[in-house]
Amino acid sequence: MSDPSGRLVHKHRVEALNDGIYAVAMTLLVLELHLPEGFTHADDAEFAQALAHLAPKFIAWLLSFFILAVFWMGHQRAFHFVHRVDNGLLWINVTGLLFASLMPFSSALIGEHAGHFATHVFYDANMAALALVALWQLDHIRHHPELCEHPVPAGVVAGVRLRCWALVVLALVAVAVATWNPRIATLPFMLMLLLGRLARRVEARAAAKDALQTERPSP
Repeated sequence: MSDPSGRLVHKHRVEALNDGIYAVAMTLLVLELHLPEGFTHADDAEFAQALAHLAPKFIAWLLSFFILAVFWMGHQRAFHFVHRVDNGLLWINVTGLLFASLMPFSSALIGEHAGHFATHVFYDANMAALALVALWQLDHIRHHPELCEHPVPAGVVAGVRLRCWALVVLALVAVAVATWNPRIATLPFMLMLLLGRLARRVEARAAAKDALQTERPSP
């Protein structure tokens, strides 16, 4: 594709930036998992108690790590169909990286102060923002076919939308749960495991339907 204006960016440069920031963000998450100083000579009971106190941080790390992994994989799948990146898609991607890079702070906040409602609002808003930017990116790609070598399959679109809107809804549910009991407000996000399987089934059915229509001889 020719680009006399020079405003298009090769997708590999964007993918490299994404890989680097996601890798750093996912690594920084684990830095919050450490025992307090002074437990070098603790007995078994004190050591077990210290590990138990890490449970909220461990849950926040595990959840945040897999959420970031899901969005990284989603970005890779979307860019599989992208050939060039225009200025709009570039800034959408940068906005997504903004919220991805915020996840280590959000995770540390909720791991350290899980009993406070405000920390859950902040964390859940970070989750919802990642999902909304992913939807924004998908719509931009679909409405700018000149950026793609091949159109994004309907099944992929349906799967991404299901995952992202489900995460937005779960973030709202988590805020509602936090008003009642902040200590268990991260539990709704566990449903992403089931919703991920549902999204894969939606994609598989759509792919099978497309393959059947392709193989069917024209009249």
